[in-house]
Amino acid sequence: MKDLIFFFVLIFGGAMAEASQHYIVFHKKGEKWPKEGLSFDSPVAQDHAKYFAGLNKKGIIVQGGPFPGASGGMMVFKEGVSEEDVKKYASEDPAIKNAVLSFEIKKWMRVFSNQ
Repeated sequence: MKDLIFFFVLIFGGAMAEASQHYIVFHKKGEKWPKEGLSFDSPVAQDHAKYFAGLNKKGIIVQGGPFPGASGGMMVFKEGVSEEDVKKYASEDPAIKNAVLSFEIKKWMRVFSNQ
């Protein structure tokens, strides 16, 4: 891991933030994904967006949104949120509960940022 961090220091000339670890939830189509696609106006999409907007407002997630072409999306959780809590939050998503979306969790190490 230290070799990887050293590599980024060389490339970015020391303009790195202190490394931090976050969990990311990647969303993808679930078992009940509509054949015609999921409209942003559908109730489950609206409930999904409201749910994560609420987590963002509380400072639990720091970034998130869909990928182009209805191919899924992701939510970046604030540093310090445990994997257990991330699983709980992801499982409580209305789109997950309705099997319209499924999810995968990955741990991510942020090495640099301009924010």
